[in-house]
Formats: sequence, structure tokens, C-alpha cells
Amino acid sequence: MRTSRRIASSLIAAFVAAVAFAGDDNTLPANPAEALTRATPAIEAARKAKSAETPDIPKGIRRAVDWMQPFAKKAADDEAWSGAWNEALTLSRFHGNKPTADYTLKTTLVATGMQVGLPAGRHWNANAGAPRPGHLRQYGGIQRVRSDGSVAVSISVCVYSFNTLYTGSGRQGGVGGENATGLAKEFLDYDKALLAKVDSASTTIAARPLSKGFGRAQFYEIVGTSKDLGRVRLRSYFAKTSERTYAFDVTQLLDAHAGDTPAETWQNGVDDPELDAVLGSLEESKK
Repeated sequence: MRTSRRIASSLIAAFVAAVAFAGDDNTLPANPAEALTRATPAIEAARKAKSAETPDIPKGIRRAVDWMQPFAKKAADDEAWSGAWNEALTLSRFHGNKPTADYTLKTTLVATGMQVGLPAGRHWNANAGAPRPGHLRQYGGIQRVRSDGSVAVSISVCVYSFNTLYTGSGRQGGVGGENATGLAKEFLDYDKALLAKVDSASTTIAARPLSKGFGRAQFYEIVGTSKDLGRVRLRSYFAKTSERTYAFDVTQLLDAHAGDTPAETWQNGVDDPELDAVLGSLEESKK
């Protein structure tokens, strides 16, 4: 009798878990298409809502992620499906959840000898771009654009050669390309001088990891107002390898645009988990 009760209790618990996972249906999605069909209403609701506007919104987008996650790798080559999956992860974070799944990233060459993973279907692209003023050794660039086509965030990839002097602020009289810390100090001063207003800025250069490929970089950050771009957050990482120093200059445009959804306003002006994933994927190309 006790054994029967234990078995019955286990079956009831499994049924309750399945129902909680699957929503109104008592079965789990059988394939990527079904998972996307079930997840779409929750994604659309989460896209329009303010952060955790009602308890059902975080619950619904969390369920959408749970439905889609088993198929994320299988459907990685489907741009539309992966775009919905990546959006679901971003929206889930916006609504206060903490999904542990990874974005679907498409490996792309961003410069000679440099590759990056870009979130599929989320308006990210790699191109030549334009460096910040004074950062003239650019070899590649990355951008995410808003739905209206304007730039939300840009990353320029610059390369500094060893045994060559470079000048930003000019306060150090030129810095060798092999001196990552010196370059960071030079351009921290230079970037601050370019802004019409500085709200906050690093007072020292800090060593911190950028990605698995660049475990140590010299870092600074500035938040302020640019005459041309409005409110910006500038971050720079100078990473030295055995042959050169790379500089990754990140510029986020913080001002909201008319028509931005609450989630877009958050991603553009507060926290951008997709950008974190992009930066974390940077590495020297194996080809």
C-alpha cells in the first residue's frame, strides 16, 4: 500500500510539473515550430509590457523560454526562429527573470584575425564603421541598430602595432603600441575631452576580463553627453597579445527614441545583455 501511494504521489508531482511547464496544454512541444507557436503570444505580450507589469508577464515569458530552450541548438540555422529565441531571452531578463540559457550567436569575422558572435535575428551586424575621433587605427566595427535603422550601440576594433608611438590626449608624449595600460590612459583623457559634459568617468585604469579570448584587458568607462550623439556610455578595453594590442571601443547611445518599447528603452539605456554576449564572444580567429 505504501509503495502504491509513493508511486501515485510521484505521478501526480510529475503531472503537475508538466502542466506548469506546458501551460494550458498537457503535452510539451514536439518540435521547434510548435515551441515557437506556443511561445509567440508570450513574447508579444512581454515586448509591449512594462517590466513585470503584471505577474503573468514574467511567468509567461519564462515559460516561453522553457518551451524553446530544448530546440535552440537544433533550430540555430533558422534565422527567424533564432531571432525569436534571442528576443525571448532578452525580454525574460527585462522582466526580472534570470535565464541561464545562451543566446544563439552567429560567428562573424569583424577584422583580419578577429571574430565575434552576433545574436541572430536581432539587428546586429559587422562592418567597417567609423572609429571614435582620434582612434584612427580601426580594422573593423560592430553595430546594433534600432527598428528605425538608427544606431543603438557600436563597437570599433582598433589595432596598435608594437614599437610604434600613438598619441591621443598627448599628455604622455606618445605611447608605444605594446603598452596597453599607457594607451588606455592616453585615450581616457582624450575621450573625456571630446564630450560636452562628463557625468562620470573612471579615475584609474582597471584590469578586467573582456572575454574567454581576452582574459585580461585595460579598461575605462565614461558616461556623459556628446554634442553629436546625445547621452552616451563609452567603454574601452585594451587587450595585449603576443603580436599587437587590440582596442575595443564600445559606444552606447542612451537617449530614448519616440516609439521605443519599454524593453527597448531598457536595453538601449540601462542594461544590454545581448551586448554582454557579443563582447564575451570576441576572440582571435582560428583561421
